[in-house]
Amino acid sequence: MSVVLAKITQLCAVLSGIALLAMAFLGVADILGIHLLGQPVPGVVELTSSLMVVSIFFGLPITEARGKNVRIEILIDRAPPALKRVLGIISRLTMVALFSLIAWFGWQSFVRSVVTNEFAQGLIEVPYWPSRLALVVGAVLVAIHAFHAGFREFRSGHLEQDADTTWKV
Repeated sequence: MSVVLAKITQLCAVLSGIALLAMAFLGVADILGIHLLGQPVPGVVELTSSLMVVSIFFGLPITEARGKNVRIEILIDRAPPALKRVLGIISRLTMVALFSLIAWFGWQSFVRSVVTNEFAQGLIEVPYWPSRLALVVGAVLVAIHAFHAGFREFRSGHLEQDADTTWKV
C-alpha cells in the first residue's frame, strides 16, 4: 500500500471519529436543550444524518485496510485450501464491484447536489454535497484496499484474514 493511500485512509479514520464525537455532542446538547431550556437544538436531525454518512464511509477504509471487516465463515472454515482461496478472491472482487458502484452512483448524486444546490429541509438548511462526497471518497478507498488485498492474496495463494481477524458467527 502506498504511503499516500495510507495517509488518506488514516485521515479519513480521524475524520470518522470526529464525526462520531460531533454526533454525540449534538445529541447531548439537544437533550439538554429540550429538558433545560424547553427547546431542541435547531438542525440536529439534519446534521447528525449527514455526520452519520461521514462517520460510516470514512471509517470503512481503515477497516478494510487492516483486514478487520466482519465475515461469516460457516462454509469457508470447512472448505479445502484451494476453495478458500477462490472464495476469498471472489469476496474481494465482490467488494471491489460493490464499492465501485456505490462510488459511481454516489458521485452522480454528489454532482447533482452541487449543481442543484440541494439542502436538507429542516430548521436549518444543511447541504447534502459534503456527506455525498464523503460517501464517494470512502467507497473509492474501500474498493482500492479490497483490490490491493485481493491482488496480494492471489499472488501469495493465502487469505490475509485468519481466525484472529474475523468474528465467527
